Amino acid sequence: MKNFFKKRNLSNSEERYQHKLKENKALKNHDLYKLVSEKMTDVVWLMDFKGMCTYVSPSITQFTGFSEEEYMAQTIEDRFTHESADIARKILAESLGGDLLSSPSKLKSFSITQPLEYQCKNGSTKWGELIITPYFGNNGQCEGIHGVTKDITQRITSEENLKKSLALLEGNPSHHR
Repeated sequence: MKNFFKKRNLSNSEERYQHKLKENKALKNHDLYKLVSEKMTDVVWLMDFKGMCTYVSPSITQFTGFSEEEYMAQTIEDRFTHESADIARKILAESLGGDLLSSPSKLKSFSITQPLEYQCKNGSTKWGELIITPYFGNNGQCEGIHGVTKDITQRITSEENLKKSLALLEGNPSHHR
């Protein structure tokens, strides 16, 4: 009997040790996730097929000035300038519409890269380059859109300034905006 209890105590000790290792790994993973999500400047988001945001990373605040909660409550029209909202709605309607959703092979390889102009909380606008792909649930069904938005405002501004400079050099003021 004594050996049985000794083995059982050793086994319990080993189980506690394994449990503690799993807890530590989970804490490290949580801390790592928190570190990455807080340091990341690109915005990661999920959207349903109605255009409502179901998740947005904390970096949305740095990009637009809106909190995660404020951004998630916005419609497409609230998020983008009028022209960009039209493009976003067109992407939702045409690219992610009917026949694509009914074709799993096309859907899995689907990806769009699109620049759109965001409305910021302070009234200014910023340009974001969106990389849009579908995301799938555990059942393999497409549940919505996964996106990553990179701030390209500086690039767009530089391109516009370059166009203006080239127009001035060519003596063609019609290229001025």
